[in-house]
Amino acid sequence: MGKDKDIITGRYINPIKGRGVFAKTPILQGSFILEYRGTLVEKGKLGKINNNNYAYFFKHGGRDCCIDASLDDGSLGRLVNDSQKPNGKIKKIELGGKPHLCLFAIKDINKDDQITYNYGGQDLPWRSYCGQELCKFVHEPVAPAITGSEVTSAKESL
Repeated sequence: MGKDKDIITGRYINPIKGRGVFAKTPILQGSFILEYRGTLVEKGKLGKINNNNYAYFFKHGGRDCCIDASLDDGSLGRLVNDSQKPNGKIKKIELGGKPHLCLFAIKDINKDDQITYNYGGQDLPWRSYCGQELCKFVHEPVAPAITGSEVTSAKESL
C-alpha cells in the first residue's frame, strides 16, 4: 500500500539512538508490523551506496542487493533500532519478482514498547557504549511521541 499501518509511531529517543518506532496498540506475535522501504539496488550498483545508516544489504536470487532508505520518505521502517533482544524479525517476501523486506513480531509487543530487530553482526559501534559515558543515553527514558515537522526540527537541533 505504500504507507505504514496505524499501529506504530515514530518518536525521538535520545542523541545516541536518534528516533525509533513504537507500538501504538498491542501487536500479537506473528503479526506484520511494517515494510522497510526504499530504493532497490542490485549488485554492480552497490558501490554507489554511500555507507549510510539506512542501507539494508541482503541476497535475492543469488545476487547481492540493498534497500537504500537514505531518502526520508516518511515511512517508519528506516527508524527501527537494533537490539540483541529484539521483538521483531525482518523476512524477505517476494511479490511480482521483487523482494520486499517485511518486519514481523516474534513475540507479543505491548502498547508503547519500542519495535526492534537484530541488525546482525557483533561489532556494531552502538553496542559498545555501555560501560562508557554515553551509556546513559542508551538507557534513559524515551521522550513523548512527536510527529511531522517536530521530528525534523528535533533532528536538526542535534
